[in-house]
Amino acid sequence: METSKFKKVLFDNFYPIGLFLFFIIYFLIWIKFNFNSVILNTNDLETAIRISNYKPFISIFLNNIFSLELLNLFFGYCFFPSLTSVFLFLIFKRILANDIWSLSLTFLSISASENYPFHKFLISFISDIDVQETININENFEIMGFPIPAFSIFFFCLVFYLTIKSIKFSKKKIYIFTFLWLFMFHIHPVDGLVGNLYWIGLIGILFFQKKIELNKS
Repeated sequence: METSKFKKVLFDNFYPIGLFLFFIIYFLIWIKFNFNSVILNTNDLETAIRISNYKPFISIFLNNIFSLELLNLFFGYCFFPSLTSVFLFLIFKRILANDIWSLSLTFLSISASENYPFHKFLISFISDIDVQETININENFEIMGFPIPAFSIFFFCLVFYLTIKSIKFSKKKIYIFTFLWLFMFHIHPVDGLVGNLYWIGLIGILFFQKKIELNKS
């Protein structure tokens, strides 16, 4: 019985598990062959604090806990970017209800954060610029770096997915999601601002449409 349940879980989550394993392997290979040869183009925590003039206390806390270089490298350049791909897939599948489209958009989203400015890459097809001229092989993925931006992007995708997964918003769910979005401010101020604007807008629209059930459940 337990074996059949395990097989069912694997079957029902084949694409998310496959995506996670694929990107774990891919990013591990990337780290092995590219990490020491690229210019890191993502802001470290101190730089992000200086630029935004704001201290994200949760990110500072995580950075202090996982201060070992090996752990920082694994979580920021492999584990959380891989988890982000999973939740991107789940978000697209929730919206589109199609595995192939969801997989395609997930790979497109991850590749769009790779080591070249993606808008220039697209423009090169229109303006007859050599695609190779727009590629910068000396920089890392934009989603890499711990805790910013790898953990902040993962957490944003996680909370966003949980909100769109909910069909009805009870009073309890509203309190929980409001707390999670406010919590986001202490991970990354910009992501927190974007997330809270989205949440306030969604709640406003659903309340106006009378789709929010303010019950005790």
